[in-house]
Amino acid sequence: MKVVTFGEIMLRLKTPENLRIMQSDGFETSYGGAEANVAFVHGLINGFDPQKTVDFAISASVLKLMIQHDFNVVTQEDVFKVMNSKSTNLFR
Repeated sequence: MKVVTFGEIMLRLKTPENLRIMQSDGFETSYGGAEANVAFVHGLINGFDPQKTVDFAISASVLKLMIQHDFNVVTQEDVFKVMNSKSTNLFR
């Protein structure tokens, strides 16, 4: 199965309760971007559980960062390799 995505991820980091960064010990995150949205819908269509759907979308976005230009064709298996990798060094 092929997954086609375009663009890069948009990641928004926000401190809880509008604290200053130095006062906070964590961030609330939200993400968007075309490939994340496409991968999210792919997860919904294929019946992934909610956590797996979000992980799949983020992993597809990370994988896109390793591809030049705005056209990205990867397999579902490529995205799963990124999802299941415990390394911070990813290769395509």
